[in-house]
Amino acid sequence: MLLINILGFVLILGVLVFVHEFGHFIVAKWSKMKVNEFAFGFPPTLFSWRKKGTKYLINLIPIGGYVKIEGEDSDSKNPNSFNRRPIRFRILTLFAGVFMNWLLAVVVLTIGFMIGMIPPISDYSNYQGQKETGVIITKTIEGSPAQTAKLEAGQKIVSINGKLVYESEDVSQLTKLHKGQNITLELSDLNGNNSEIKSILLGENDVPLGVYLSEVYKVKLGFFKAVIASIKETFVVIWAIVVFLGQFLKQLFVTGTLSDDVAGPVGIYFLTSQAIGMGVVAVLQLVAIFSVNLAVINILPFPALDG
Repeated sequence: MLLINILGFVLILGVLVFVHEFGHFIVAKWSKMKVNEFAFGFPPTLFSWRKKGTKYLINLIPIGGYVKIEGEDSDSKNPNSFNRRPIRFRILTLFAGVFMNWLLAVVVLTIGFMIGMIPPISDYSNYQGQKETGVIITKTIEGSPAQTAKLEAGQKIVSINGKLVYESEDVSQLTKLHKGQNITLELSDLNGNNSEIKSILLGENDVPLGVYLSEVYKVKLGFFKAVIASIKETFVVIWAIVVFLGQFLKQLFVTGTLSDDVAGPVGIYFLTSQAIGMGVVAVLQLVAIFSVNLAVINILPFPALDG
């Protein structure tokens, strides 16, 4: 599982950065700028080839990629260099990476909505389409029957003793009704796959199973409605990020402390591992949110933040 998590982390990070750099590359080419290099991954180089003045590289470290445009970082006299092309083309080239990250988010969310997905931020009731409710485990209590039975965060409780559950209250009532008794618990992932049956001896206290629960509301949409919903969700996520950044900067300058909600590479790896454990749809959601984050960060006027 560790290897899968590491590979997933590298793949997601690689896709996000590569898509961003591909945006710069494709618009630079369209604008007739001289692109010296376009690479997948980072050195050392495995193999390369040259076509129409551009050197293409496949590198060993698959975390993203990069594009080198003539005159981007220096004053080149080449008429097709970045610094010599009309300003409209330079602006389009610079913003192309941001646009591609936004487009990636729309694409993966569209796939998610077509499969059936919990809206990342918006209330599920805002959308028409097929809807499904369910209850997932978010955390197990230390020393509880749930922890002894190795229940995990992200698992969906389908039924207890054959009775289907749709809300957290259903789980609470059924487990309290069978305090101190063995129950049969049916579990699955968020998509209803990987079904598993477990026999668990409940405790005698007010939380006999020993779990924290969350209700989930999946929405499944047709293609066109999924596209519209995805575009809407990206802008809701963008606004949430902008609000958070405002609060983050205020806290940083007023108190000199960093928000606990900020995650570095280790935090991102942890989130990726959780998403992988919860299934394909959770991974799609995570990719979309990371991609929108990357787009917003890149549009800020700080060169050091470029993807």
